[in-house]
Amino acid sequence: MIGNKMIFVTLLVVTISQMQHVSAQHMSVGAEAAGTGFANVALKGRMGVWGNAAALYGLSTPQILVGYENRYGISEGLHSISAAYLHPLKSSALAVSFYRFGDELYSQHKVSLAMGHQISQFAAGLRLNQYQFHTEGTDTRYATTVDFGGMAQLLPELAFGMQLTNINQARVSRETGERIPTILSLGFRYEPDKKLTILSELAYDLEKRPQLKAGMAYQPLKNITFRSGFNTGTEGRLFLGMGLEHSVIIIDYALETHAVLGISQHVGMAYKLRKHGS
Repeated sequence: MIGNKMIFVTLLVVTISQMQHVSAQHMSVGAEAAGTGFANVALKGRMGVWGNAAALYGLSTPQILVGYENRYGISEGLHSISAAYLHPLKSSALAVSFYRFGDELYSQHKVSLAMGHQISQFAAGLRLNQYQFHTEGTDTRYATTVDFGGMAQLLPELAFGMQLTNINQARVSRETGERIPTILSLGFRYEPDKKLTILSELAYDLEKRPQLKAGMAYQPLKNITFRSGFNTGTEGRLFLGMGLEHSVIIIDYALETHAVLGISQHVGMAYKLRKHGS
């Protein structure tokens, strides 16, 4: 009994330390993005709500997103929930999202407002984030960050994406000087045909070595997609995913494997709202 409790506490401490550093980058959110190793800086579509906001411009219908993640098979404390509403405009799109990780012992909350806008073959995106960090027995801390992203369609089959998170270098604590990471992400999306998408991303944290991400999505049939991806670095991870799409509902699932801590699972669902008159 004591042994199991010690294992849980150890996993919780390691995971919290990772989550505090990774959260400003992509919050590990979105089963579709997880399936391709979170190499989503150049990924067009709904995952822009969590990743590069410039990608939102490609939406054609309003959508509601919900998601759940469980880390390393532990139900207590190591899970997250997310929700978002995406609304397309003429050449832009707006998104509001909510994310929560943890429980009463330790938790992170994030509320965001994002916008993506297209001008010819270029797109730009801006996101405003409000963070809350709470640890039992201590004070609750808040931080506000701003993210900026861009995307360019270089060729019909090749697109480039970039994102700078926390451009205002917000602090979590003025006493310790602890900051939410400022990260520059650069990447490409290559689509040699309608069935295959290849993604790459280089994420450069000012306080860590660059991290390489790569992923692939293959759609053999109209309503099914298979995904895979990986991350490099000391916490290298492999990802596998799958997506099922109906006319109005999309269900995504991804499996994330950590070399030391084990398996995490991501589940997401998108519901497409019909436009008035459609």
